[in-house]
Amino acid sequence: MENRIVKKRSLARFIWVIPVLIMLITSIMKLVKAPPLVANFEKLNGVEWMLPFGLVQFTGVILFFVPKTRRLGFFLLCSYLGGIIATRALHDVNHIGVALTILLWVGMYFEDRELFRLRNSKF
Repeated sequence: MENRIVKKRSLARFIWVIPVLIMLITSIMKLVKAPPLVANFEKLNGVEWMLPFGLVQFTGVILFFVPKTRRLGFFLLCSYLGGIIATRALHDVNHIGVALTILLWVGMYFEDRELFRLRNSKF
């Protein structure tokens, strides 16, 4: 019984794979200026920002994949996703950023619970 619980926990920690792979793909698409993304950036008058955004996103993904820098990558990706959420809230109703953020946080919780523990807290 206990072994089954351990397996469920180990599988749950890989929930982060979904948003991170999506972010990897979209970062590469930004770096190569894929036509569908160029059209989206044209709507926002921000085609010149595709390369910098792609580099930041790609850097966050790479940092996340390396176990020693996973926390740094996590915070960078969360910040990036916060920008996506804010931009989407102003320009359309697509809430993909919220879904990706939730999956990333849940996956990271199961991956590294120590990150979410309060220290020296009176709560």
